[in-house]
Amino acid sequence: MKVTRDFEYTMHDKIYRLCNQKRYFTCGTNSQYELMFRMSTDPDFSPRDVAVLIYGCSDDADLGTIQRQIEEIWNEILEFEAAVRLEERIAQGERDADEAYCAQFD
Repeated sequence: MKVTRDFEYTMHDKIYRLCNQKRYFTCGTNSQYELMFRMSTDPDFSPRDVAVLIYGCSDDADLGTIQRQIEEIWNEILEFEAAVRLEERIAQGERDADEAYCAQFD
């Protein structure tokens, strides 16, 4: 998945909250924890890859459940990012139209 820098914090925050709330990642090291966050925004990794790492660093967890939860977060971020990008393109189009309109009177 490609997540732009603007959305990395949101992705990290949501995964952190999930792990904290569900008591996941209780057996992981700091370097594994950092790896999990890097993987969550690296397009070379999938939600399953992140889920497997979380599962491997958790005492009492179900891989299928973790994967579904990560996929929900992933999809939410992608949908939100797409909506923001669309709003930005629409706003830019409106600015371009305004400039073109004003340019005809110069």
